[in-house]
Amino acid sequence: LKSAQAVPMRFRTMLSHLMSEVMLSGASVAGASHGRPLGTPGPASMLVAGRGTLSVEVGRGKSMEVLYYLPAPDQFDPSSTPLVFVLHGANRDADRYFSEAMATGDVERLGLFLLVPRLSEELFPKRAGYNFGHWFVEDCARWHERGKSELPDARPIEETAFAALERTFDVARAAVGSQATTYTLFGHSAGAQFAHRFALLYGGVAARSPSSLEAKGAWQQQQMAASSLPPLRASRIVCANAGWYTMPTFSTGPFDPCKVFSFPYGLDLLPPLPSVADGGGGGGIACPTGAGGHGGAEQFARAFVQLPLLVLLGESDTDPAKPSLDLWHSCPGSDAQGPHRLARGHSFFEAGQTAARALGVPFGWQLKTVPGVGHSGGKMLAVALRMLFDPEACGEVDGSALHSLCSADLA
Repeated sequence: LKSAQAVPMRFRTMLSHLMSEVMLSGASVAGASHGRPLGTPGPASMLVAGRGTLSVEVGRGKSMEVLYYLPAPDQFDPSSTPLVFVLHGANRDADRYFSEAMATGDVERLGLFLLVPRLSEELFPKRAGYNFGHWFVEDCARWHERGKSELPDARPIEETAFAALERTFDVARAAVGSQATTYTLFGHSAGAQFAHRFALLYGGVAARSPSSLEAKGAWQQQQMAASSLPPLRASRIVCANAGWYTMPTFSTGPFDPCKVFSFPYGLDLLPPLPSVADGGGGGGIACPTGAGGHGGAEQFARAFVQLPLLVLLGESDTDPAKPSLDLWHSCPGSDAQGPHRLARGHSFFEAGQTAARALGVPFGWQLKTVPGVGHSGGKMLAVALRMLFDPEACGEVDGSALHSLCSADLA
């Protein structure tokens, strides 16, 4: 698992293939017109206000169900109503996360357009399909356990779960006539693993600027292809209680050598990215300027640590056996991050601080610890919504509100 000094040629080929497969197509909402381009406003009557479901095509002739709450017409403003995605954990229990999100009444009170995708095992199987966003054809962690010294091939980007999320944003806003250009993303547990790797991988590859075409040959083709891919449009990403992280560490940085590992535990093995002249436009998170350094690891780190990432940790999330020891990931790369989720979250944040200082870039992350809360997705989400959309609450959720939430730990 130790860091490699050279980027494998097959991964360069993989990146070229991935960035050439960038057109997102086939997105639809149940009952919607299929002739309207993605992202163009549709009639507000396409979705019924209140609770419901919509269907989004995710390729291969399959559709993903998305649970939603849409504010009433007198509360919905196409220009200002926030869109909020909530990602479930490893149990793929979207219904439970939706119920937990609605339990306190904050979603309705704050007038949020809530979207909870059902990222099922059928669509995105196993850890590779969800925790890694269906980005690679194999589980990167198991790939390394088998002694591989390079990364597995990537899927065509339209087949990834990351692309499905961006596609859902287009479908949902078109269905209600929303003018939103960004959304908020909340992920808990395995959903938090999805969220931070979405920012790292999709954000790093997709936010390429068409005005920066200095590279020649294959690199120029990659840049031109990537310019047609929508940028990462999440304006805020909340990672709550992840089991382990892809750390923003790299072998050329000022990190403890014993804690520097190759991807998926660190950034070594990631290939160089094309240079970036500007943010690429389109709202959301733009890839920061000035990417450079020694190989892809530093370039990915430079972009990653500048993103508006909120690391939200339950103060009592210190028992690896909860909710299930079977879900706890233990190996040299993950164990170096800490003995439990709380410690690993702090290690992730501190590594980000170190990387930002070493690279001389602004540090965009925040760290918040929630007292008295363990591995509870509902309680962490309740706190996050108050922090982000109800500033007067200062992130505090009173006991009566939390009491209505299920006290059981969520995977």
